[in-house]
Amino acid sequence: MTFAVGTKIFFSDKVGIRLQGALMTPMYFSGVGFHFGTGGISLNTYTHVPMLQANFNAGLIFRFGK
Repeated sequence: MTFAVGTKIFFSDKVGIRLQGALMTPMYFSGVGFHFGTGGISLNTYTHVPMLQANFNAGLIFRFGK
């Protein structure tokens, strides 16, 4: 699962910067369970997230043409 956000900021018509950040969570699925009984029916998935990863990017933007 990834949550990302970014923006472009132009200082003039031709030059700007791009900023982007993301939080990533790798998810591992270890099984599925199906249970039923007198209380009802349920379906479960078993997952775990070992760590949270972050990513930050920045770059220059040059516009060519009109």
